[in-house]
Amino acid sequence: MVAERRLADPSAETVSFVGAGVQARSHLAAFSKLFPLKRIRVFGRSKANTDKLCGHARDMGLEAEAAANARDTLRDTDLVLTSITLDYSIEPFLDARWLKQSAFAAITDACIPWSQDGVSAFKTVIVDDRTQEFESDKPMLPYQQVTCDLT
Repeated sequence: MVAERRLADPSAETVSFVGAGVQARSHLAAFSKLFPLKRIRVFGRSKANTDKLCGHARDMGLEAEAAANARDTLRDTDLVLTSITLDYSIEPFLDARWLKQSAFAAITDACIPWSQDGVSAFKTVIVDDRTQEFESDKPMLPYQQVTCDLT
């Protein structure tokens, strides 16, 4: 939330979730305290979890919809959270070029769902620990694209 507070648009109204599990639910609670959210969009592999997250958002007074596909999930969103299963065999299915320029992406899944061809569209990239990212056997994106870390 440190990065969201400093970098995301403080008037963010729409948040999109790729992955609808525990991470998504906890981030929804946190985002709703920081931003004047009005709606969420969800793209998840489990219909049950997607419906549950949408229902939870509606209980909070937000509009909620299940997205038909990955691209629709990212359209016109202010914030996006990706939190898919950490499985490196998953083929990337998201492209950062689909995001509007002012969107903020919180990526908790090691960039697994993001196409490496599109990650250059991220203008500012902040990781937890820059040294750890540099020394990683599976870096999330090209090291030179990392702007700084949370320290």
